[in-house]
Amino acid sequence: MSWGLVLSGGAAYGVANVGVVECLEKEGLSPDVIAGSSMGAVVAGLYALGIETKTIREIGKKLTPSTVASWKKRPLSDGLEGGVLEHRMKEILAPYIQGARIADCRIPFMCVAGRILKAIPWKNVMKQDFLPTLLTSVETYVFPPETLILDALAASCAVPVVFQPVKVGKSRFMDLCTFGAVPVQSLKKHHTVDYIIATDTTPTYTTVAPYLPQVLRKVLYASQEFLHASTSACDIIIVPKLDGAPYHFQKSMEFMDAGKEATQERMEDILRILQKEHVIKE
Repeated sequence: MSWGLVLSGGAAYGVANVGVVECLEKEGLSPDVIAGSSMGAVVAGLYALGIETKTIREIGKKLTPSTVASWKKRPLSDGLEGGVLEHRMKEILAPYIQGARIADCRIPFMCVAGRILKAIPWKNVMKQDFLPTLLTSVETYVFPPETLILDALAASCAVPVVFQPVKVGKSRFMDLCTFGAVPVQSLKKHHTVDYIIATDTTPTYTTVAPYLPQVLRKVLYASQEFLHASTSACDIIIVPKLDGAPYHFQKSMEFMDAGKEATQERMEDILRILQKEHVIKE
């Protein structure tokens, strides 16, 4: 019997995943495969590589608004795709990951991002055909073993419009946001496991949705349906209670603790299915 762990994105909310892996490790629970998207990929990649959870927490403490990103010298110089901020995640992670590749991970690691197939006309976001155009312009992509972990993580965290797409090899990549924040289907496609435990740290936007233009509501609701399909495919979903906004990196400590608390609340269920099938590693 085997099980997989899927860590979700959500910008600063995704830092809650640090508390999740801390709590699971304390109970002696180590997944047979781990997948992640965006900030969830960052935590998953560090953990899969064998970096101690106490060190991952220290990295989480370093994630502040000023360390994660900085203003570009020429924001939107390449249009909306050019982004307004410079990503600095590589600078934070490089001392810990260095030149490691996905194949170097002690736990099989899947990093998911969106591969851009054709230019996305972000200026047409208010047009009725934007959603189908978006969905045909980007595909879900799992980075192969030879990929540098730093490259894969930077690509998975490249939130569109906020950051410029990241080039890896001959392709350009971006954050899938809520269209791929919980990459359960990707894990199932590439690995056979008996159980999947996942986190959901994605923003809901439920309070602002009714006030959005119809076109944007259509995009939001479509992404929520995609998210629901992913979380429904899990055996257990861990949903931390996160106060504040997804860009509040100054609350990283609070978010990590919320992840730990939410995992502990589901621990009885987690232990029941894993102990029942004897998949807990001695």
